[in-house]
Amino acid sequence: MNGLDLWEQKVKVLEAIKILKIKGDSDEDIVDFVAEHYQVTPDYVRKLMKEQPDTLPEEEKTQASSVPAHS
Repeated sequence: MNGLDLWEQKVKVLEAIKILKIKGDSDEDIVDFVAEHYQVTPDYVRKLMKEQPDTLPEEEKTQASSVPAHS
């Protein structure tokens, strides 16, 4: 992989982490899902999760989780 590919992969992984956090998944569920679907190591996912602040304040998380999913 070249530098651009690595950066694109990191952006995709960070976006997946953000979405799963908003959805309310546990940290370990997020690690397992992202590692499996993005072909990265669990340690890499944990490292990115530690680098990122919580994506939403608690009030917004509550609002996001109360919005019904579209089917």
